[in-house]
Amino acid sequence: MHDTLPLFCAYPSLAHHLAHISLGTFPTPVIPLPLLSSRYNNVTVYCKQDGLCGGKNEFGEILFGGNKVRKLEFLLAHARAQDKTTVVTFGCAGSNHVVATAAYAQYLGTNCIGMLKPQANSIFVRKNLALMNYYNAELYHFPSSGLRALGTSELFSMHKRIFKKMPYLITTGGSQPLGVLGFVNAAFELKEQIVRGELPEPQYIYVAAGSLGTVAGLLLGCRAARLTSKIVAVMIEPSDQHACRQAIESLFVETNRLLHHYTPAFPLFTLTSQEFIIRTESAGDDYGRSTPGANRALQQARLWENIHLDPTYTAKAFDGLLNDAACGFLRGSTVLFWHTYDGTNGNHLTHNFDFRALHPSLHHYFTNSTISR
Repeated sequence: MHDTLPLFCAYPSLAHHLAHISLGTFPTPVIPLPLLSSRYNNVTVYCKQDGLCGGKNEFGEILFGGNKVRKLEFLLAHARAQDKTTVVTFGCAGSNHVVATAAYAQYLGTNCIGMLKPQANSIFVRKNLALMNYYNAELYHFPSSGLRALGTSELFSMHKRIFKKMPYLITTGGSQPLGVLGFVNAAFELKEQIVRGELPEPQYIYVAAGSLGTVAGLLLGCRAARLTSKIVAVMIEPSDQHACRQAIESLFVETNRLLHHYTPAFPLFTLTSQEFIIRTESAGDDYGRSTPGANRALQQARLWENIHLDPTYTAKAFDGLLNDAACGFLRGSTVLFWHTYDGTNGNHLTHNFDFRALHPSLHHYFTNSTISR
């Protein structure tokens, strides 16, 4: 756990305006990747291990880690400040975000409702559904985004009618301005680690890009912390570059305005296209489906550096980094791989799990014999 956020140290008045609750273990460590670096000509690679940020509950269990925890420290604090007893959030069937939200909502005594949609089946989907059940998430599964939106509207109407108040809404991946603040702060955390000599300032930071809040937060945080690192957003599903760029810019601007509103000393920045790169080559053909490149990256990271990736997000981001290193794009550079996947095993929490405890609409993830990686 941490007491003082680097962002609040840089702009102390923000602590008086922004609700925050310490949930994770920060700062997360930065480690060199010497074997990987040695395989490429004149490239030095480090890894920022956000997978190890999971906090502990009252029983000493390490809770879910990964990049969602930073966002939830602001979002769940805001929910509590508004006296909300239930949060509603979104994801695919194997969503890391829904698992993390359920874990920390339960820790805080808050109800969590997960509104899910289909995902290619895998052992990761099964594990995350079991963890959602372990953390007492109330789950609904919809065959399409349109039906999920309709179901969400009905859910909110029911809560208003029965409980006389609305749940707190957390968007997919927690990628809304308050959630993005978690990675603005993360950039200031990185700046402190650079100043302490834990790593040199990287020319490039590679990160998996899904709902884009992590990317937008790092972009804004690097500008505010006066880091010149260029963010390389590796898309994890088929995406239109122009639409992604617009979404990143929109989150950047909205979060920047929020911070400037509460502390005018926080500058308003103009985001230029030269400050970040979007890579789509490693995405594959659908969300949740691995690729040959991601599978190779997953194996190489484990064999070379004992780093464990997941095929949906981090293996694709690592594949993007390896491709750029192999083609010479990174020659002479210091590179930081921002590892966003939960670093806990979690299997011991689900030993006695019976999938029949889930809604019947989710049973096919456990009875379907075709399981992708």
